[in-house]
Amino acid sequence: MIRFLITADLHYGIKEEVNIGIKNALKKWKQYSPIDVFIIAGDVAENITLRARQYGRNHIEIINLIKNTFNCPVVFCSGNHDLWTQSKNINSWQIYRELLPKIAEKTHSIYLDESSFYINNTAIVGTYGHYDYSLAEENISIDGKKLCEEDFKRKLFIIKSKHRMLLWNDKIYLRFKEDDKRVCSSILKGFEARLKHAIEKRDRIIVISHTIPRKEMNAHRFKKNPETKFFSAFSGTKKLSEIVEKYNKNHKIILFVSGHTHLPVEYTIINEIAYVNIGGDYGDPKAFIFEVS
Repeated sequence: MIRFLITADLHYGIKEEVNIGIKNALKKWKQYSPIDVFIIAGDVAENITLRARQYGRNHIEIINLIKNTFNCPVVFCSGNHDLWTQSKNINSWQIYRELLPKIAEKTHSIYLDESSFYINNTAIVGTYGHYDYSLAEENISIDGKKLCEEDFKRKLFIIKSKHRMLLWNDKIYLRFKEDDKRVCSSILKGFEARLKHAIEKRDRIIVISHTIPRKEMNAHRFKKNPETKFFSAFSGTKKLSEIVEKYNKNHKIILFVSGHTHLPVEYTIINEIAYVNIGGDYGDPKAFIFEVS
């Protein structure tokens, strides 16, 4: 029996009270030992206030803490917060393609955006995912204006009637040179190649992404407030689910886990794949145990 502990959205390093919540959670999760693989579905740590040369300090600290606590491999994908930067000397692509792989190498962990993890007859394939507005709520109107793709590209909307501003913080801190759709396409191209390879090599596949693959994984959709309607555009991309369903003809994909939205969605079977959103929040991380024989 192989036991996976799967979590997401730790955000280690953003605030001391968040760090305390994570450390308390690790102590609580210790009861589930032995754990064979510890998986983090993105937003591992915050490094936004650190200079480029210091980037990764919080990632290294939390990964080493997890390894010392559970004495097992740590496997993670990137989240948007992992790619945030205020430094003029580093952009998000450099973090994604260069610094996070170096962090994985230094901590002897596995960075899923670069390589999959294989254990016995099971493969763990993962990706950050990003977003392309394909999961935005349809026919969104705020202040009598129907939102369009240009509003999502700006990641900013002013509610004049309430003197409020809706701002998705990636606008400030996520620094890619390309637009969201091109970033998303580039990231998913690598994911698809890794998934195809894993399916050829193993009979059971667990898929991990940070952003969500379907609207059903966004519990915010039940809310009526303008923030929820606007921010849904940045929840993920339906192309993720299209890719996994395309390669699931032999029913090898047994689980798809995501995070990002900070609200849980329990096991939901769609097109013969079990989808889960972990739903952890700042200082209140969630996790579940998944076992395969």
